[in-house]
Amino acid sequence: MAAEKHYFQFFNKLLVLIAVALSLCIVACSGADGKDGIAGADGRDGRDGLAGTNGKDGTPGVDGKDGAPGANGKDAVVNIDSLAEVIRKEVSGSIWDSIYSEPNVDTAYKNLFDNAFGKAWMDSTRQAIIDSLYAESYMDSVNGDLFGKAFGKEWMDSVRQMLIDSLYAESYVDSVYKNSFDSAFSEAWLDSARQAMIDSLKEADYDSLYNKLYDSVYSDIYRQSVIRTLYAEDAGMENVYGAFANQYSLMYEDVPVPMENGSTMMLQSPFPIYISDSCDVLSENCTQKKVMVKTWITGYTDTITTTGVVKPHSKEILFPSLKFKDNALLALSAPKLTLRHIEAFALENDHKILFYSESKPITIHPMQMFGADEPGLNVKVESPYWWYGAWVTPMADSITSIVSEVAKKLPDGELKVYQYYNSNLSMAINSKMVVENVFEVLQSRNIRYVQNTGGASLGQRVNYPVETLRKKEGICIETATLFASVLERLGFRTRLIFIPGHVFVGWMTDRDGNVIDLVETTMIGDPNSTFVDANNAGIEEWQEQQDLGNFDTGDAVIVRMEDVRQFGIMPNNIP
Repeated sequence: MAAEKHYFQFFNKLLVLIAVALSLCIVACSGADGKDGIAGADGRDGRDGLAGTNGKDGTPGVDGKDGAPGANGKDAVVNIDSLAEVIRKEVSGSIWDSIYSEPNVDTAYKNLFDNAFGKAWMDSTRQAIIDSLYAESYMDSVNGDLFGKAFGKEWMDSVRQMLIDSLYAESYVDSVYKNSFDSAFSEAWLDSARQAMIDSLKEADYDSLYNKLYDSVYSDIYRQSVIRTLYAEDAGMENVYGAFANQYSLMYEDVPVPMENGSTMMLQSPFPIYISDSCDVLSENCTQKKVMVKTWITGYTDTITTTGVVKPHSKEILFPSLKFKDNALLALSAPKLTLRHIEAFALENDHKILFYSESKPITIHPMQMFGADEPGLNVKVESPYWWYGAWVTPMADSITSIVSEVAKKLPDGELKVYQYYNSNLSMAINSKMVVENVFEVLQSRNIRYVQNTGGASLGQRVNYPVETLRKKEGICIETATLFASVLERLGFRTRLIFIPGHVFVGWMTDRDGNVIDLVETTMIGDPNSTFVDANNAGIEEWQEQQDLGNFDTGDAVIVRMEDVRQFGIMPNNIP
């Protein structure tokens, strides 16, 4: 009985020891006052879809509800601010629900537990329990003979192993995890963490997300409206002539254009853009719209922007005025096909909404081409021949050099225009003395005259004076513009005389008089001709046209260079 009593006393001690070890483990692995974790919040119900526009079905609502249809086949009235508030609430609800969703909560639990109870902590806890099993006080209690006989070392090793294995058992570990987590992360803590996450989303990204959603919805809805009511049509020409490119604003300024309603629109550019608004003022809520047009020609102009206002059920015209790049035009030796781009936008609440975009082929012609099919040639001027004023280049460096040579040939090396070299001679004779020296200087340049039956016609290639000097040859219009450039630079009242199939030059004999003198400029290419010969030839040609009455009928045209410049036609910049 004593042995049996001793056995039970030992067995009770062993059970107490196991219970203490387990309680130590639970205490070590559990937070103080642990509470149960809370369940994830229920998902919110989906809202109804928004009303559709133009009679289309609305966007399906969440949870299978249909959106309301648009009213009476017309645009639904959309209050953008109200729509934005719906988006804001929907986004908030979606963010909140996503935080409470099971995958997110599970992930948060896992990450929080892993951070709080890492492998190093668990290993330390296990080792403390194992060490307690091997403590000296415990070993002393089992040194008795009865224990030694009944429970040998092999049995104790087995018991120890079973205890150690139980500590690593999955169900036990899960239980420890659960108790520890619930203790450390109470319901109040989780609510606080969730709210902090939502607040941070609002502060950091919500405004940006809201603006993007607002812009997207706003743009889509308004864009549908302007596409339905606004239309653009490009009426720009398909050819650009480099010689006139930077004078188009002058060529087409205030050119009358008949409109469909019987009124007249004053054209301002060869690239008009017609903007129409088809909104029906009788059955729709219509307002005037501000629009903007951008246009450019690839490689030849910068982008030009112009704005305007179009009223409901009306048509307006915008006139972008393109500024061409001289270097790009000068580089052309043959017509070049490229693209002209047009974009039209509606402007509303600081938004640009594209409603028209097109790229149209356009041909850029070299600056030497006098385009006969240029629509604006004969609109505002007395004669299309006025535009040859762009070829008369008095300020070119090559002309400056010629003027210096002329001065050296005159008395005392001094240039006097409409002044007396000899007071005993008339002003006409003094003026002719200067022009004679111009003829001789140009004749010394050995410029060969190239006959051309269409030399004074429109629609031909015409070199500029600097090119004529460089190439040492020229047709009649080229020798005439060269000679006229020098006379204009000297200060003469210069004339280009166009007659059927030919052109030559004249000048007024004094500053205020109405007497003209003339020179056949092609004769600078004949080394055997004198100025007197050229002067007489010019007078004969003039007289012939007078006799035929061509100056009266318009078959012969006198282009007064001072009138050309006053109108605004300027020399092209040809280096």
